[in-house]
Amino acid sequence: MGQPSWRVELSQLLMRALEEDLKDAERMRLNDILKTHRQARQYYVEFMTLCSHLRQHRPFRGLEIGPEQVASAPSDIVSEALDRDEQAIAEEARREAVIREREIEKAAEVSLMRFREQERRRLDELARRRYLARRRQLTVMTAAALVLLVVAGWAWLAGWMGGRVEPMPSPSVPPISTPPVVARITRSLNGQWLRKDFSMEPGTLLTASSLSLTHGLVEMAFEGGAQVILQAPAALQLEAPDRLFLKEGSVAVKLAGDSRGFVVRTPTGTVVDRGTEFGVLVRTGGGTEAHVFQGEVSLHSGSDVASGGGKVLRAAQAGTVDEKGEVAETGFRPDLVFRAMPDRAGFAIPGQRLSLTDIVFGGNGFGTAPEGRMCDMRRAFVSEVDYAAQIRNTEVRLRVVQASDGIDCLFVPDGSSGSFQVTSAGHHFAGFPDTDGSYRAVIADSGFLRDHGRGPEPIAPMVLGGRTYGTAAHPGLAMHANRGITFDLDTIRSALAGMRIDRFSMLCGISGSVRDTSASGNRTSGQADIWVLIDGQVRFSRKKMRVESGPVPVDIPCSDTDRFLSLAVTDGGNGSNFDWAVFAEPALELVSKGDNATQTPNSK
Repeated sequence: MGQPSWRVELSQLLMRALEEDLKDAERMRLNDILKTHRQARQYYVEFMTLCSHLRQHRPFRGLEIGPEQVASAPSDIVSEALDRDEQAIAEEARREAVIREREIEKAAEVSLMRFREQERRRLDELARRRYLARRRQLTVMTAAALVLLVVAGWAWLAGWMGGRVEPMPSPSVPPISTPPVVARITRSLNGQWLRKDFSMEPGTLLTASSLSLTHGLVEMAFEGGAQVILQAPAALQLEAPDRLFLKEGSVAVKLAGDSRGFVVRTPTGTVVDRGTEFGVLVRTGGGTEAHVFQGEVSLHSGSDVASGGGKVLRAAQAGTVDEKGEVAETGFRPDLVFRAMPDRAGFAIPGQRLSLTDIVFGGNGFGTAPEGRMCDMRRAFVSEVDYAAQIRNTEVRLRVVQASDGIDCLFVPDGSSGSFQVTSAGHHFAGFPDTDGSYRAVIADSGFLRDHGRGPEPIAPMVLGGRTYGTAAHPGLAMHANRGITFDLDTIRSALAGMRIDRFSMLCGISGSVRDTSASGNRTSGQADIWVLIDGQVRFSRKKMRVESGPVPVDIPCSDTDRFLSLAVTDGGNGSNFDWAVFAEPALELVSKGDNATQTPNSK
């Protein structure tokens, strides 16, 4: 097909415009063509753009386009050209975003494919090693028998020839190959392996091996670029520079620089990172939990997954894989693992002593909860701002907690109605006294509080026996009568790989700060009863305690069948003013279930 009739005329007019030889009548004709034909406007923009590029790259006489030419162009044409450029830029940005997303997905898929291939090779190599081991064993046995025959024959021959036979040379022993290094220890805090002869020193090199951490924390730098913090009690297997198998316990993983593709396998699932920081927990029984702090991961069901699939979790999201392999979302809890090594050891020691104060305020029991939190009776969650000065117990008597590991319920102890429910499972206790029906809504970790309508303000610290509690080294719970809290020991046990709860211990009493705060040392104030129950049965009680009673130690053995531990304070029969009970260093003491783990030596 021939060109449109206006095309030739438009080209001539544009060339004359470039030569600055366009007359008024010709300029009017150019405008008419551009207004009449859409294709002419498109041709105009392409023509001017081409001339501009030619001028930039190879300027020559007769092809000069300056600001006056652009300015003289019809405004609607220039606007259309600018809109087209903006659309092209936006489309290019969208294409680049899609390309980046595909690159990330491709990297994850490649990592999974590489993991699958490595796993296949590992299994093949394991089978090959077993075959070679059996063959070497048979060869060694055969060689030993031959050597014995040769030695015996040589000795017989030497004796027969009168000792004139030269001694037989000893066979050479082939050198033993050193396994490759997977990671190295960078730091430990109260760390102790199940094998006492294993080193905890910084710089210790770790090869592919099985390890069990019974106490403390260990930070490891993997050869693939990941920094891993392992918290006791835990059992794991170091498989490769970019892969580990977590049998029980918890780890925090942080990728350095552009590193990605680190894999954490568990008995029920697989977590594959995409350049991120995340935590993985394996409960007793094999359930897997992943919490993402930065970036994103893919969470898969099963320990040996094919490429693709899985649930993508992004920052501030969490997911679980249960014992049946079902993948689901769960609440994000950033304080369940150590994201960084503490500067110093606190009261709680992973694998040895668990702090109930840390559990109350959202931590994992070993010191991950931040300081300065409060637990609100009205809403049953940890808060930094909520506080109520005084509420009647008819408003709420028992609040079941759903979102916190280790806490079963909060309650208001009162014996006016006889038997009183103290657990969500229906355990009752009939020994609480009648109270005045009031309570403070908040349990605090730093001291006693009051509210003047401007939010919670500190009144006084927790003091027992001259020591102030409410620090990392000496934690405590400040509870005003009438309050109670129940812990779910089975939920706590689910995170204690290879450990059992041996006993509950604490100091309790009325805070010595009552003397400095109550009006002129009013002796009608600061008198309370303290209770410790297990499954609704009293294990400890001390009535009408005052400041003068001093700190009283509590040490209660726990069996594996004990389910609920309840701590409560009631007023001592004279009202609840200044009934400031202190539960100092409330702890669950842990012991090993037995040396059932198998480890292979590491090298230093």
